[in-house]
Amino acid sequence: MDHQLKSMILSTGSYLPARIVPNEEFAESLDTSDEWIRTRTGIRERRYAGPAETTATMGTEAARKAIEQAGITPNDVTWGTLLNAYAQSAGVPLLVEVNAPLWDEAARFRDLALARTARAVCLDVLGRADAVLCVSQALAATLAREGVDERKLIVQPNGVNGALFGSAQPALRPAALAGKSVLTFIGSLKPWHGVEFLLEAFARLRERSPRQVALWVVGDGPLAEQVAAAAQRWPGAVVLHGAVPHHEIPAILLASDIALAPYPADAPDYFCPLKVVEALAGGCPLVASRVPCVTDVVGARDGVELFAPGDHGDFVAAVERSLARGKPARRVAPEWTWATSAKRVLDLLANLRRPTEVRA
Repeated sequence: MDHQLKSMILSTGSYLPARIVPNEEFAESLDTSDEWIRTRTGIRERRYAGPAETTATMGTEAARKAIEQAGITPNDVTWGTLLNAYAQSAGVPLLVEVNAPLWDEAARFRDLALARTARAVCLDVLGRADAVLCVSQALAATLAREGVDERKLIVQPNGVNGALFGSAQPALRPAALAGKSVLTFIGSLKPWHGVEFLLEAFARLRERSPRQVALWVVGDGPLAEQVAAAAQRWPGAVVLHGAVPHHEIPAILLASDIALAPYPADAPDYFCPLKVVEALAGGCPLVASRVPCVTDVVGARDGVELFAPGDHGDFVAAVERSLARGKPARRVAPEWTWATSAKRVLDLLANLRRPTEVRA
């Protein structure tokens, strides 16, 4: 069946700046004339944009004229409307996966010039979807507060490639880690991942623990220099591995005694940390901050030790408790695989029906 949307041009719009600059204006200051310019270029006049006329304001006016001439409203030409129209033409439900309130995240961690517009575009798309898949309960609650229909919100956490985790063999540890209890951090080396706290807490652990412990840092980012400095300060106790291809992560987790997720207290509560999901999926003992984005995922599962964010002593105690239990038998947890997630989505699709006409 041909599900392509048919298109046609309903109207066009244009806008010209208010100030008209004729050729004669140049003749006053240059050795030229209207006739000389016109006969050689065909130009009689041009428009100059004023201080308040930008590409954004002029484009808005042109778009407004095109919409009015077409006899439609701005609500008829949003991303949500277009996505809904395509789903309608294909006879399928419109599902949208959401990993974060993007307008808020972009404003917090990146530059976002059009914050109100970004929020409006996102909420328009979510409002017209048949179902919205959220990676966490906190994210679902955030979207509900923003006005998205709660009946559409389905919590679907992140997952892993079950085949990749199931076939993995333990990676070869760096020589410096031989014979030691290895704590592994995997991820980008950025402040909101708790890297600075981790280095401080590991120093406290080395002072207090009777064990031979080592920190294996797998990743790269702005704080890599601080990790490299710690590796120089404690040779053989800290290893900066650098970034690796994602398919190597299961093997590294199998070679680790503990996976770490030391998020700070102000970590966003809406996201679903992949490092936590991967540790749970691979059966690796996990020591993590007691923050919403972690507790929402781990619940009361065995093999997880939580500590108060920012508390060095509590971190040390959590690591000691985890190491005291010894290495568990590793297995892939099927509830965290993408195959299980896909089955949930397929079950959801089976219960969704498209409306008989496009919603405007």
